[in-house]
Amino acid sequence: MAQPSMMPNRGRIPQPASVRLVAGRQARRPAPTAFPLLPALAAAFILLGAAQLGFWWWEARLPGAPAQVASNPLLELFRGPEIPSNGRGSLREPQRVNAAPLPQNLQFGDAMARVTVTIYTDPSCGACRERVRALTAGLPIEGVRQVYKFWPADTQRMTPGILVELARRSGTVPAFWRSLQGAGSKDLDDGTMLEMLDQAGIPLTEQRSALVNDGANLMMALEDDIQTAREARLPPPPVIVVENYVLDGTVLTPEQLPAYVKKLLNGRQLLERDDLWLMRR
Repeated sequence: MAQPSMMPNRGRIPQPASVRLVAGRQARRPAPTAFPLLPALAAAFILLGAAQLGFWWWEARLPGAPAQVASNPLLELFRGPEIPSNGRGSLREPQRVNAAPLPQNLQFGDAMARVTVTIYTDPSCGACRERVRALTAGLPIEGVRQVYKFWPADTQRMTPGILVELARRSGTVPAFWRSLQGAGSKDLDDGTMLEMLDQAGIPLTEQRSALVNDGANLMMALEDDIQTAREARLPPPPVIVVENYVLDGTVLTPEQLPAYVKKLLNGRQLLERDDLWLMRR
């Protein structure tokens, strides 16, 4: 019976089974790829963003060194005037009033206007006329309509509004309006306005007859606007309203009237959120 050879296998070293198993796994290891770097890059960007927000927060709290945001003149021109916010991106809501045009209101401008500017004023008030003239001087002609509503400077004096309504009914508004605007900043009493209306084409005798016989009806034409202004607690005249928003200086300022109108004509909203409020802190 042949005996097993005791001679060692030359060139071959026996290995335990565990070593051969590990060696086999190492042989099937996939080639390294770039995929494991993507989570690391995402984490790095998140950390950089958090660090930037922290820097803005810290910088805004340095005494005398508020954070600055670089301005773009072209962007600022497109955005229009800035609307104040409550500090967290939400807009402060300006006062609103239902200032819908009424048939008895004097209306000037584009009949097919896209933007309506309503003016609560007293035609006998010289300072009111000058103020309205200055605020409306920069308004575009096309696409804008101006609506005038009577809002007395003296709550006990309704004659100026009644005379304007009388001029409207008699078709003498253009001449009467030119006389009022030509009076400058001088306050007008009732006698002076009666003379202006006489020069505009309504004799004093007809004015007296209309005031006596139709005075109550003329007064009724003013009541709706006066009641609306009282309920809204509007300030003394003149008061400018754009698309039912009151330009009282708290949120919307009267001096920005031309800019607001141009913004609306460009199809943009008068009030817009400030999405950069966090960067401005």
